[in-house]
Amino acid sequence: MSGKRQSSSSRKEAAEMSAPSTHQVPSEQHDAELWAAGHFQLSLEKINKAAQKMEDSFAIGGCETIAQPMLVVVKSQDAEKTSNALELPAQGADEGALEDLMAACSVADGSSPTGTPTERVPGPGFKKALELDPDNFDLDLNIKETSILTHIKEIMAPDAIELCAELYQLNIYKPGDFSKACVDTPRSKYTVGTLVIALPSVHEGGGMIVRHRTREQVFDWSLTALPHEPRVQWAAFYSDCEHEVLKVESGVCITVVYDLTTSPAPAPYLKALNARCGSLLMCMKYALAHPAFFGRGGTLRIPCQHMYPDVRNKAFVLTDGRPRLKGADACTVGMAHFLGLDLGVTLLPAGPCRNVTSHCEREEVQVHIEDGDDHPPVLVYSHAAIDIHVPPWAVRKDAYHDMLGPPDVKETHYNNYNNWERAIAL
Repeated sequence: MSGKRQSSSSRKEAAEMSAPSTHQVPSEQHDAELWAAGHFQLSLEKINKAAQKMEDSFAIGGCETIAQPMLVVVKSQDAEKTSNALELPAQGADEGALEDLMAACSVADGSSPTGTPTERVPGPGFKKALELDPDNFDLDLNIKETSILTHIKEIMAPDAIELCAELYQLNIYKPGDFSKACVDTPRSKYTVGTLVIALPSVHEGGGMIVRHRTREQVFDWSLTALPHEPRVQWAAFYSDCEHEVLKVESGVCITVVYDLTTSPAPAPYLKALNARCGSLLMCMKYALAHPAFFGRGGTLRIPCQHMYPDVRNKAFVLTDGRPRLKGADACTVGMAHFLGLDLGVTLLPAGPCRNVTSHCEREEVQVHIEDGDDHPPVLVYSHAAIDIHVPPWAVRKDAYHDMLGPPDVKETHYNNYNNWERAIAL
């Protein structure tokens, strides 16, 4: 019996000695290969953990004081008929002007161009509110004269040359009205987000909830009394976020919706590079500084946190090679540009990839266009991934081997597991 136990113990010790270690550098060639393979896997695990840890400001909001009260005027098709102008905020209830505005609206019955990433079409009861297209009303609020777009650009699109807001819709929510959770169908491949401005009117309820992945943010625009000076409350969120409007309890909630679009961002994405991607940047530095990480070169695929417009039945072509990336995804691209790495963005219509993956041989992505399609292209959301091309060690060693300082001893920064943990904790 003792002989059996000794044999089992010996086999266990031998197995443990041959297993890749993250703390010591083996001296034998065979063990060194196992050690390198283990460290390559460790690199992927740490990069994956750091990438998933990044969070962005998917929704922001605020309150803006404006120079003068706003006027909402219904455009009449009858030249001889004039509509009352609804002044907001008004010192008294202007029932006539409010009635004119409400009479010009259409009832939202679920047939509005709103959907979800899975293209579920909302049915009756999805939204209970009044809607008015911008062709049918005038609003003398020039948001370019406010600081709203400047604040949104700083947080949500720092690398964009310009952030534009196009008026999309006016909504009126009466007591009992609401809008269930949905994700807006992309109206353009240049769309980056949505801006909702709550005009000053006395009401309770009607709060907006914005969700992205496992997080949510609530905007409560209730007003029990009109402000002493003209001001608006607003919220902006990325276009792939889910949002809903809670039921209005009393009064009337009036909102205007803008489509936020961006112009192409110049390379590289460096303004988006901030503290949010510090852990990922450090992990990439540790990985690139060692020959065990993609020694012969390859592609590192990092899943995007946001979804992006795709053209169903047609090829999605990035004419400038730079899609309008959002939040944490722009940070990832900024990190790659900072490290001097080439990259590409791949849309994944079949579904998301959950973790960081590697391809030791670069894959050429073939783009196909289906001919004979009589239907116009339909914009939908697709999952995406950022493909970072890692050059072979022989090519990159001069640029990266001293990134963490000269390797005086074998126990370098890369080999120290505690350094990895400190990088993740940033």
